[in-house]
Amino acid sequence: YLKKKYGFSLLFITHDLSIVSELSNTVVTMYAGRVVENSPTRDFFETPRHPYSNGLINAIPRLSMDSSNIYSIPGSPPDMIDIKTGCPFAPRCYRRLDKCNLEMPPLKMVDPQTEPVPAGTQSMNGSEMTDLINLTGLGKAFSQKNSPPITILRDINLTIGKCETLCVLGES
Repeated sequence: YLKKKYGFSLLFITHDLSIVSELSNTVVTMYAGRVVENSPTRDFFETPRHPYSNGLINAIPRLSMDSSNIYSIPGSPPDMIDIKTGCPFAPRCYRRLDKCNLEMPPLKMVDPQTEPVPAGTQSMNGSEMTDLINLTGLGKAFSQKNSPPITILRDINLTIGKCETLCVLGES
């Protein structure tokens, strides 16, 4: 209501999927400082395209489940100080291809209703909107004493439309 009445947009960064489901129009999933999926909220929850997004949704606890059945994405997040080549999710990915260990898959525009995303590809569902904010090539690194800098964002491109809430989601 307030977005339409006052015409504002919101960029919301969270790890809370319940907030994402209620608040956002679009979900951008990030892993190791990179965008791995960009999709309308309904598509994100109904047909997650990236294995990391799928793992996040599977990890949502449900009241009806036994506590011994709680899902956890196997493995650990990558060391952000010692970044390896390839897709940072590859060591944890059930759809990993050999090329994933060598290069970061590009984002690919897909129609979530008709086109499956092959392994080794990330997805970005396109939609028509009036751009209000357009971020291109955003990056952020933190310096530390006696250590190399830690890069937490790499080449991020985001567009936020008028009266849209974009939620950025990822692992801490």
